[in-house]
Amino acid sequence: MMGWKRGLKIAVGGLVALFAIGAGWTYYSKPWVYPVSIKDAGPTGTRIVTDGLFGNYFPSPDGKRAATILLIGGSEGGLGLHMTLFAKALQSAGYTVFHLSYWRAPSQPKRLEEIPIEYFEKALIWLKSQNAVDPERMAMAGWSRGSEATVLVAARHNGLKAIILGMPGSHVWPDFDWEAPWASKGTSGWSIDGKRLPAVSLENVPFTLDPATGAASALAETVKTPAAALPIAGVSIPVLMICGAKDNIWASCPMARAMKATANSAKKADVSLIEYSDAGHVAFGAPAERGSKLHKSFGNFGGGTADANQAALENAFPKMLSFLEKSFEAKQ
Repeated sequence: MMGWKRGLKIAVGGLVALFAIGAGWTYYSKPWVYPVSIKDAGPTGTRIVTDGLFGNYFPSPDGKRAATILLIGGSEGGLGLHMTLFAKALQSAGYTVFHLSYWRAPSQPKRLEEIPIEYFEKALIWLKSQNAVDPERMAMAGWSRGSEATVLVAARHNGLKAIILGMPGSHVWPDFDWEAPWASKGTSGWSIDGKRLPAVSLENVPFTLDPATGAASALAETVKTPAAALPIAGVSIPVLMICGAKDNIWASCPMARAMKATANSAKKADVSLIEYSDAGHVAFGAPAERGSKLHKSFGNFGGGTADANQAALENAFPKMLSFLEKSFEAKQ
């Protein structure tokens, strides 16, 4: 009997030790951290590291003055593959594009916290001095968290002629860190004039392993912080929003609808929304080659199937080009 008890204690002790080792390995290896990527500009572009800016610059194919897009990604940070391919696709369509990083790149913040909106305006000023940029035809496009900054920049009336919002948020959201994505310091993602902007609080959003449930819980918190609503009614230029109804990163379609309703109430008629019922969070950008590794990966992140996200990308990309062309023509 004593031997049996001693064996049980040893077995339990071993399990506890294994659990502790496993928990320790999980904590220090942090498998939940989305790896940052800093893609090269390649032969058609140039890495820009100047005046505090960090990004890849893709001049128009012929190097002549062209309509220009300032492009920013979201919580992935850096200069990831998805937005890099989007930038190159826009370049191939005749545009000059500046794919700008604002966090997780060298010498940039490691947290998405109180990023100055003036940083993006500095990029617009830099662009206006480039030979391949037509300063009278400039637009901005932002994906996911980058959509927040895009609206905030556009509302400051700095020469943009149009904006495109991919999988947009309707409010300023709080700080974010991949090291502890479930925790917030209670600050804001953005600042203006050195002051943090009001942000939605996630303090009462319960932690869950179900992305859809988490997105719905976070969405419910937006009504509690009206001061954090993005100033879409104050944007005096055309706006195109694209969302996926199966987005499980956050509720981009409900938030896009809320912004459109706000714009309509303010008699702002030039806000358009394209919804894809079967697409998820990656249905914004440029389509991949059918059957490619990238195409297949579209079903591994953010909701929706690979084919549904690919179909949305194939449908939306020419619509974005048409939107930009009409917006620039209308302002000439």
